[in-house]
Amino acid sequence: MTSHPHRPRPGAHGVAATLAGAAALAAGLAAPLAGVAGATGVAGLPPSAVVTRATDSVRSASALVLTGTLRSGSGRLAFDVASTAHGTAARGVFVSHARSVGFTGRLDFVERRGAVYLHAGRAFWAAEVARGGASLTPAQRAAAAAVLAGRWIEMTGTSAKAMEASVGPLTRPADFARTLLSARALGTLHKGRLTHFRGHLVVPVTSSKGGTLYVAARGPARPVGFVARAGSASGTILFGYPSHLAVAAPAGSRTVAQVVKAVAG
Repeated sequence: MTSHPHRPRPGAHGVAATLAGAAALAAGLAAPLAGVAGATGVAGLPPSAVVTRATDSVRSASALVLTGTLRSGSGRLAFDVASTAHGTAARGVFVSHARSVGFTGRLDFVERRGAVYLHAGRAFWAAEVARGGASLTPAQRAAAAAVLAGRWIEMTGTSAKAMEASVGPLTRPADFARTLLSARALGTLHKGRLTHFRGHLVVPVTSSKGGTLYVAARGPARPVGFVARAGSASGTILFGYPSHLAVAAPAGSRTVAQVVKAVAG
């Protein structure tokens, strides 16, 4: 189902682009922290030291969980993404509530040892087969979507690489840390007083471009939450740092090529 031998399958590329946009919204509005004289913990550090602490704590995290909802125009995307082994293995769920996001419904994924697996319903796969299965008859496309739906499908070649690259800012702590560092030029920043966010003592930092980043004021300077709004885009992200997280490859998966070959006879 590859439309061009040197490009990702259109459907996979479209979903990958959607998830890349979500990752950009999740991290693109995050900004460096400004120091508050006399505060305790991380809030008392100079701005450069706070940024270094925050990004280093994310970069060094062996496991990272990001949960939230992103909105852009009429589109809404909810996600729960967990990565372990410093981003070399990940699993997650994306739920889209509008076609403008790129797909609708639920999309589960697992990334492990260079392989990417997707699990979705018939509507998702029907759209994917329609984009990349031009050589199939309508009946064969329907049959392929029926077989693909509700089971784990292993993505291969450029399609797998496109997915890996797109979700990288959400599944790889080092990539997410780089996006935090790259946000330094965003707007005018204001650091609020120490407050509590979901039970954590935090330093809130708000950007004039829209968005507040909440960083733990005690212990490691880890991001705890992020609430953003910029024009028609908005989002809320919660951060977790589990001490142990296992990611296993789905059992009984099939490749798209195997399914297409089966239905094409």
